Amino acid sequence: MNKSPYVMVSASKLIEYEKAIGDIGGSVNDPDLFKTIEKACCRKQAFLFEVQEGMVVVRPVGESGLLLWVAYTRDKADLAEYQFELERMARFINATYIELWSIRKGLYRILPKFGYTPRFEKYKETPITVWKKTL
Repeated sequence: MNKSPYVMVSASKLIEYEKAIGDIGGSVNDPDLFKTIEKACCRKQAFLFEVQEGMVVVRPVGESGLLLWVAYTRDKADLAEYQFELERMARFINATYIELWSIRKGLYRILPKFGYTPRFEKYKETPITVWKKTL
């Protein structure tokens, strides 16, 4: 049995990623993103997982979804390596879909290979792609 690359850690460790989350928030016109995520993690509404190269914050949404709220890596990590574990985590909580929001154009080459479909939205007046994968 392979060991999970994700390690759930305390919300107090989130401060180590304040700049990275702040940069992500800045790119989507959300200067309060870090505070919003920090509050949700402290209330156990969202969860911080570290990986060797960085971290992810996930949040259950609705009755059956898992939102990959924020992801950060110091190096270019292999998405395939983490995708399997993200799906396993979603299935563990009986999620029927995974969703992530991004402005990154490069994901159009990658995410469809993993079964994600795009939908176009605006978030705080910023055009954004909502990617969803049904499990």
